[in-house]
Amino acid sequence: MQTTTNYGLKKPELTDNVKVSDLNDNADAIDAQMKSNADAIAAHLANNAQNNNVHGLKSLFSRQQFSNFIINGDFLLWNNGNTNQWPDGWTGVQGDVSNLYGRETGLYLSSPYSVYITKVKTNSAMSIYQDITNMTIISRLIGKQISLSTNIATAISSNVYGIIICYNSENSVLATAYTPYHTGNGGFQQLTTTLTVPSNTTKIRVFGGYINTTSSHGSVYVDDVCLVQGSLPVAFARNMEREFDAHLAENVQQFKDQEILLWMGV
Repeated sequence: MQTTTNYGLKKPELTDNVKVSDLNDNADAIDAQMKSNADAIAAHLANNAQNNNVHGLKSLFSRQQFSNFIINGDFLLWNNGNTNQWPDGWTGVQGDVSNLYGRETGLYLSSPYSVYITKVKTNSAMSIYQDITNMTIISRLIGKQISLSTNIATAISSNVYGIIICYNSENSVLATAYTPYHTGNGGFQQLTTTLTVPSNTTKIRVFGGYINTTSSHGSVYVDDVCLVQGSLPVAFARNMEREFDAHLAENVQQFKDQEILLWMGV
């Protein structure tokens, strides 16, 4: 009879007579180890909560004035590796089937990627935007100033910019703010704008990059998009609350994976 490598679970050969006692021994070993793992997870989470003040940190991130409300603002995440789609959390307007977009690996700022949008069809508009519809977030922004900071590189002048738009429940525009145009010098420029969120806002749409219909053809590269509460736009900061949740979930999943492998006798 063989046994498993890690926990010594009994593995009867095809020619062995299977004993109920062997099955019971395996079940007892698995049960004991899974309980030990569960206790270790509980102790690990409790220790983190005590030493690092997990809930306090998350509360701080959610209240922090300069937390970035944009998810994946540095375009690090791309639909599980599918670079033929818009980046995770973002939506784009292609404008025409001849226009192009995708992940850029040669021109970027904080992460290894930016997004490029290439206008081929002259009489068309292109953009990449993200909607904020979480009313918990929006409700705390009502009546307050929010500021957009987006970094754009392009050789197109006077037709490329960022936008913030606030909508009500009927999808009517309540307020709009535009960044200055990119000058078209080819390099990254930080473009910023600020507005006050109206009282009946139910959606905030943030355009990281917008190419209007009057522009000639050309490419635009967008990176490090940041929307914060406050009147002063800041340099790019990641969405800390989202990243904190993702990191915690990843750790918990690792413990769960270990339990599954144990149950399988691996």
